[in-house]
Amino acid sequence: MDAGSAPNSSENFALVCPKRAEQQGPVPIRRINSKPSRGTLVQTFGFSTFVQRAHGFSTSMSSTLTYLVKMDSRGGAPGEVLKRLPAMAAAFRETGWHCEIIIEGSDTMRKIILEQAEQQHKNDQKEKGTKEPFDASIFEGMFPPDKKYVTQVSLAPPWIEAAYPELSPVSMSDFAHCEQTKDSMFPGCQASRVAQDSNLGVVDVMHLRLCGNEDEQGWTRLNEATNSVLPDYDDEEQTDIMDG
Repeated sequence: MDAGSAPNSSENFALVCPKRAEQQGPVPIRRINSKPSRGTLVQTFGFSTFVQRAHGFSTSMSSTLTYLVKMDSRGGAPGEVLKRLPAMAAAFRETGWHCEIIIEGSDTMRKIILEQAEQQHKNDQKEKGTKEPFDASIFEGMFPPDKKYVTQVSLAPPWIEAAYPELSPVSMSDFAHCEQTKDSMFPGCQASRVAQDSNLGVVDVMHLRLCGNEDEQGWTRLNEATNSVLPDYDDEEQTDIMDG
């Protein structure tokens, strides 16, 4: 994710999260009629309404509408969401949440992507039974030196330190691979760690959005993020159920 020159404090909220003209909040999707009558497809947005016969939609029109719906449900296009990230993190911190953002330079980002690409190449070659060399030159010029990249975002609830001593000494952690989109060079992973309370309910411990895979480095980052909030998490009485 390219952080560009995005500001890093709530003081710059107006810059990274400008108000839309005469609107409050994101453009809502009020209704999607998935079962239109008589072949009519209706897509209703906050800015306009499209009513067309289903047979009148071209493939490109349909995919564009699908993309707009998907992006709106996620808070906007990746680039726009990234611009709001520093302000969102500051808002979380002001309400007691533990939210940390790691931003790296182009050299570090290039190294991360090269490692991931080379590992994927090895896996592909092993599956095909071939031994073609890895070509790192395809990444030349892809990471401008003046750019900054968000490589990790961690989030933990404000009450986790107080709740932790009362939780079961057994937690569960896992990674999920994020969806590839046309705007993402490398989708990365979402890591979550949860525990159980006395009412057999699930309690959030730590969530991590990571530019990386579910590998040794990924698990190390999840553990480090957890320990930064809960120093006693490494206690010998604590058990974490995982598949790493």
